[in-house]
Amino acid sequence: KQGLAPGHHRVEMCRLAAEDEYDWLTVDPWETESPTTIPTAQVLDHVDYEINDVIGGIECDEGTKRSAKIVLLAGLDLVQTMSTPGVWEKRDLDHILDRYGLFALERRGTETEPALASLEQWRQNIHIIHKHVTEDISSTKTRLLLKQD
Repeated sequence: KQGLAPGHHRVEMCRLAAEDEYDWLTVDPWETESPTTIPTAQVLDHVDYEINDVIGGIECDEGTKRSAKIVLLAGLDLVQTMSTPGVWEKRDLDHILDRYGLFALERRGTETEPALASLEQWRQNIHIIHKHVTEDISSTKTRLLLKQD
């Protein structure tokens, strides 16, 4: 995506943010190491494989492991692009929304119903996270503001 910091910098920022506070959180550089853009459906497949097949799921309190439910987390502004013809491959939407599901964060300036207009067949797998704080922070807006400086 245009305006993004280089992948190795984004991975390092995530590592630094998580290293002292969240020992259960890891950063996978796989997507950023690719010379080409990887479709979201393939990224979710990779995360699912790494967590559930390679490490055997997530550890429960009693020491057992169980399969993790992988879900796409995105802002409603990105979800709105899923209803825009030609932006997403239909087979990718089927795969993402049917197999994984979606948690969508409300965004100021993006109305929920129009954003979900063409996604009705997957509505049972789409969960809206309503804002209780009125901050207006998004990675896209942050990049645009930094670019202006």
